[in-house]
Amino acid sequence: MKLKLLFSALLFIAAFVPGRGNDSENIMRAMNDELERSMDELRLASVAQPYYIEFNLRQRKVFEMQATFGSLLESTSSEYNSLTVGLRVGGPAFDNSNFFDVSLNFFGSTDDEESYRNRRIPNELTYQSLRRELWLATDAAYKQAAELYTKKEAAVENRVRLDTTADFILMEKVEAIDPAPAPPFDQSYFRDLVTRLSGVFRDFPAIDLSQVNLEYLPETVYYLNTEGRRMVKSELFTGLEITAATQATDGMPIAQSYTCYSLDPAKLPSADSLMRATRELAQTLTKQVEATLIEAYSGPVLFEDQAAAEVFAQIFLPNLATVRAPLQDGGFQERPRFSAFQNKIGGRVLPEFLSIDVSPDRREFEGAELSGTLTYDDEA
Repeated sequence: MKLKLLFSALLFIAAFVPGRGNDSENIMRAMNDELERSMDELRLASVAQPYYIEFNLRQRKVFEMQATFGSLLESTSSEYNSLTVGLRVGGPAFDNSNFFDVSLNFFGSTDDEESYRNRRIPNELTYQSLRRELWLATDAAYKQAAELYTKKEAAVENRVRLDTTADFILMEKVEAIDPAPAPPFDQSYFRDLVTRLSGVFRDFPAIDLSQVNLEYLPETVYYLNTEGRRMVKSELFTGLEITAATQATDGMPIAQSYTCYSLDPAKLPSADSLMRATRELAQTLTKQVEATLIEAYSGPVLFEDQAAAEVFAQIFLPNLATVRAPLQDGGFQERPRFSAFQNKIGGRVLPEFLSIDVSPDRREFEGAELSGTLTYDDEA
């Protein structure tokens, strides 16, 4: 009888280990049960209780390869789970967010022994172990949120607030359970590819340093919050980077790089195409060794093709998403890096012949796959 009970218990535990059975359903059930418990029971005396909680669990695999001058330096694979808990106390109009606490940012919190952002948790999860990790992370998040909320209340008590924008906006219920299987990854093929690509630089003695790096990051995301949004989705990323560096005859350090990205590793450029790109990079860098500096120039510059896209993406685009300046105490002022358009809301910042189309769910452009596409963001 005891053996039968033990066998039944082992079967029960095994049913909640990711990789066996209906993983998504089991993980979401544990997250949902702990979310309900936290909203019902999470309390501290004389402290505001949570009005919003979110859980974000990520199961990621990592494949990394690195080669230089025809020799493979590294070829590793690993997997890990990470957990992030978001928690708000107070109410949507005024809560613990959007506040810069100097002491907390520089010295940490006395209640911060347990991490709740990108918390590493066991790869082999059971229902009970996942709930325990969620409980520990949520408890730490609540204590820090309560500390920030108290300090924020004190900071604004004797101030006139010009910005009365609500700290949070509650949204409608959404359910999106649609994890896609990760594309296969041929480790033998890609080990050979990065080795052969790095070997091209042996034909260019003027190049001192070179490296070829490849990574493949398939990930499953589980998300749940108190607004009723439930999501399970797959995220994929494959990146190949080729870099080379040397020194010009006048002593100036110079470098060149080539990168390409894809969701599916099988959809990276062909081996022949990558070999040509590597050789062109090496040839360009070799010519730069003997090249002379151009005279100082002040005037208009015309950017074309990829260069035009990079200028727009790196300089102009970040200013279109100005971050709200946080409240602060202690005389410190946080200056957002991108704030050039902060006072331009409603005004024109581009000439009339240019327009921007934001389409995050677009999967391709002119036949090329877009690696930044998404159907649901990280908050479902």
